[in-house]
Amino acid sequence: MLMAYDPQKRGTKFQLNAGRRSEGEAFLPIRKRKKPLLLETYISFISENRKSVSNSIYVRQVVW
Repeated sequence: MLMAYDPQKRGTKFQLNAGRRSEGEAFLPIRKRKKPLLLETYISFISENRKSVSNSIYVRQVVW
């Protein structure tokens, strides 16, 4: 799962099943805005058989 949190608007954008490990990357589409957008980003993982799920991990702050 990929998630971006906007603390100013208290809104989130997330995507479950964002990518497979074999692909080596994942993408979270976020529209570009006129004003810079400050986002807090998180990631979490789930096993293919869906029996193991990681805690979410804070990645970093992004200005978009």
